[in-house]
Amino acid sequence: KKLVNYEPYKGVSLTKEGYLIALNVVRKHRLWEVFLVDKLAFKWDEVHEIAEQLEHIQSAELIEKLDEFLDYPKFDP
Repeated sequence: KKLVNYEPYKGVSLTKEGYLIALNVVRKHRLWEVFLVDKLAFKWDEVHEIAEQLEHIQSAELIEKLDEFLDYPKFDP
């Protein structure tokens, strides 16, 4: 998929496209964590596994609306 650069004996790095995809997944994960803690009253130590499942939802519209609903959070709880 050309998301990773691999150089033997030097390691692995993300391509620009790989970096952007990873950044999007992390953003979605963090938004779900904020939602679960702030709006559904989960404890911080309970949300990681649930957010891991939710981060794979493909709807960009849903994520934008979630971001707006949460008033564009700047930090994880």
